Amino acid sequence: MQLQLQKQNAIMQPISNDTELFAMAAPSIVRIPCQWNKLDCRPVVKAGQKVMKGEPVAVTEGVSVHSPLSGKVKEITTADNCEGVPALTVVVEADEEGEAVTFTPYGDWETTDRQTLYDYLQSAGIVTTYKDGITYVKALPPPDAEITSVLLHGCSLSPDLEQGEDLPEMLHEAVSGLKILMTLYPKAELIWQSEKGSTLEKILSQFPQARLLSETLTPFNIPMRAAMQQVLGHTLVEGCSPMREGLLPVTFQQARAIYRAVSLGEPYMEQLVRVEGNGVEQPGYYQVPLGVNLGDVLVAAGANEKLLAKVVVGCALNGTSVSRLDLPIGKSVSSILTFTHDEVFHYQNRPCIHCGRCYQVCPQKLLPQKIAAYAERQKWDLAEQEGVMFCGECGRCSFICPARKPLLQLIELAKKMAAKSNIN
Repeated sequence: MQLQLQKQNAIMQPISNDTELFAMAAPSIVRIPCQWNKLDCRPVVKAGQKVMKGEPVAVTEGVSVHSPLSGKVKEITTADNCEGVPALTVVVEADEEGEAVTFTPYGDWETTDRQTLYDYLQSAGIVTTYKDGITYVKALPPPDAEITSVLLHGCSLSPDLEQGEDLPEMLHEAVSGLKILMTLYPKAELIWQSEKGSTLEKILSQFPQARLLSETLTPFNIPMRAAMQQVLGHTLVEGCSPMREGLLPVTFQQARAIYRAVSLGEPYMEQLVRVEGNGVEQPGYYQVPLGVNLGDVLVAAGANEKLLAKVVVGCALNGTSVSRLDLPIGKSVSSILTFTHDEVFHYQNRPCIHCGRCYQVCPQKLLPQKIAAYAERQKWDLAEQEGVMFCGECGRCSFICPARKPLLQLIELAKKMAAKSNIN
């Protein structure tokens, strides 16, 4: 039990320096995942064709996907992304020329037509992501969509700044990107998920409508799905986009990419990835060209092959455990968590000892073990009566359970079956 608590605390602790950015050079070859969740994807290049850095190689749902390096298109194929989902993938092999398209800033975005700005962001490759079983990558909703809330997730803040001290560059870019985004949806309220502090209060004062989601819950101890549920006041129906309910989730990386696209003319061709855990010697934020292998990122972060036992992509508590390290980084990958051998957790599904720890850590104050017991007996109606639809799927109950029961998996099953019963 002590080991479980130590492991949980290690995961929850923020990176010591969350304003330093480690830049990764583009390798000799990249495999760029271009297709998201079986959406329509159309390559705009052919095998053997020369491409420059920043040039589009595909268009998915109206959004361009760009090459992060200059080279030749080696092949266009279907390959697994980091979540094991087959995706159309453009493979580019670097050349020695290193040519790049001319990056031209957008101009005066404050007075421009909203549709024109929206079209520009699509051409620059800007997307939004959210998790519902798998991670969805979607185009931004059109400017006439009824967006009432913009939720910023995945942005931690360094200790409060001294009087007159400037924001760190990464944070300044993200805040500036949010201002640009909010012009597309002027009726929307900005909701920031982080710990309360004078720095955050100063930032939020720059927006007409803004508030803090929670004074205590950081983006690294509550996943985006649970945060969206808090904003909406209910769980999302399976397969339903949060944008349909007026909520636009945005990550720290996406806000920063908006700023760089508009102010620098730079398309979204690199991913800001948070690497953490005891399996690497240098945790932190890494600027990774799209299509770089997971393994290359871990090597750059000082992975110890003898200690590294498990790699999870996504949220610390309910992300996706990968079986290979040759999978490519795409726009859905915002964090990589590493585990050592003595930290790897195995479910054993032993009998419940009724310790109550799952209830103590549940943000919704549900009884996870009781819901799981109903799920094991396929009593979906009783699981719903017990409040399963209010579960934010944060995974804390599974993580803390001394009986090592797969509580989250059973709860997810109960939610899906209860929702299916209601539809039928």
